[in-house]
Order: sequence, then C-alpha cells, then structure tokens
Amino acid sequence: MPRQARIKSATGIYHIMIRGINKEKIFMSSIHKNKILEIVKKINVKYAMYYNKVEKRYGHVFQDRFKSEAVEDDNYLIGVLRCIHNNPVKAGIVKNIEEYK
Repeated sequence: MPRQARIKSATGIYHIMIRGINKEKIFMSSIHKNKILEIVKKINVKYAMYYNKVEKRYGHVFQDRFKSEAVEDDNYLIGVLRCIHNNPVKAGIVKNIEEYK
C-alpha cells in the first residue's frame, strides 16, 4: 500500500515529529545531539547509519517515517512551540524544563 502524500503548508512551516524504535532514547549524549544537527537535511537515513555504527547495532533506529503537520496560523505555531519545549518534561527526561540542555 503506498504512503499518503504529505500535506503542503501554505506558510512553509511544519511540525516534524519522529520517535526512536521501541521508544528508545537515542539522543543520550551531546555528541549524539550535535551529530544529528549536522545532518538535519538527510535526518533519518544519515543519523540511523551513524547511530548504528557508533552503537554497534543493525536495523531500524526510528519507529516509523517522520510525521509532519502543516502549520497554517500563529495560534497553531505557538501550540507547536509549547509542545516542543515541554516534550522533555512530558517524556520524563527532566522534571523541570530549565534542567534540559
């Protein structure tokens, strides 16, 4: 079954989401975080190759293809930013957002 085409945003702004396979934490160190920022335009393939090599593992890293939602107005953009910034607390990585680097 073919994948659904992504919805194009009139604003050109998207909320991009992706999860580690089995909900694994895959950005455990600043080295991992910095590496993904270097390869952001080829994010899924390049990071998965790097992560598997460094961690001496094979196979999928991410649970699914990344999700995206078109951001069409300022109210939705503010909600997306709130969600992004609160995600480390919601995921239980830190208790207070000020603790997250």
